[in-house]
Amino acid sequence: MKQLLKLMMPIFIGLLVVTCGKDEKEPEPDVELPGLWTGFYGRLSEPQNLYYAMLFRADGTVRVFSAGSDTTGSNKAEGIYSVSGSVVTTTYTYISGISGTFSTSATLGNSNTKLAGTYGSGEAVSGGGTFTINK
Repeated sequence: MKQLLKLMMPIFIGLLVVTCGKDEKEPEPDVELPGLWTGFYGRLSEPQNLYYAMLFRADGTVRVFSAGSDTTGSNKAEGIYSVSGSVVTTTYTYISGISGTFSTSATLGNSNTKLAGTYGSGEAVSGGGTFTINK
């Protein structure tokens, strides 16, 4: 009986350690966000057919280009972005062209090369329309 107890004790301790271990968090996706992402946006429920681009910088800032045919003829905005898991949020204020502050929320897809989401006025991340941009 003592031999059986000696053999069973390491197994019991091992099970105890495994069941009391910390819950592992799901690893964050490897997001290579910095760079130019281009695509289109649509107002409210309209189709996404208006030029839209975001230049994500490594320092957490973003430049937004909209309503032109490319980055040179577009309205320009400056702001900040953050990443939480696979969701990217931005807040930016236009410095040329139109005026106002807008915010977005988008989900990464297609091996972290596509962002699809919504935008709104001020701090609201919805209510303005939808967009899709690709790296």
